[in-house]
Amino acid sequence: TLMGLINDPGLFKCGINWVGVTDIGLMYTVKWSDLGDSWKKYGMPQLVGDPVKDAPMFEANSPLRHAARLRQPLLMAYGSADERVPLVHGTRFHDAVK
Repeated sequence: TLMGLINDPGLFKCGINWVGVTDIGLMYTVKWSDLGDSWKKYGMPQLVGDPVKDAPMFEANSPLRHAARLRQPLLMAYGSADERVPLVHGTRFHDAVK
């Protein structure tokens, strides 16, 4: 995972980010193909975390927030029409490490 590269840089020489979520908060704000409003309201807060109450955890575990610490080569692969993990996850992370 991206956080493995960031937290344990000596363990990995490179990484691959295949349609990975790069910001937990984006899961609540972008449209997903198969996640309805009720899932965002009831399921995600229980399984992923509440964006308000768990904001420190989101910050600590969202790769986007720690992109400046990435030192290894990284291959990123996203699909422009992917509605499961929208392209914005990849573009924001790419911009942050650039």
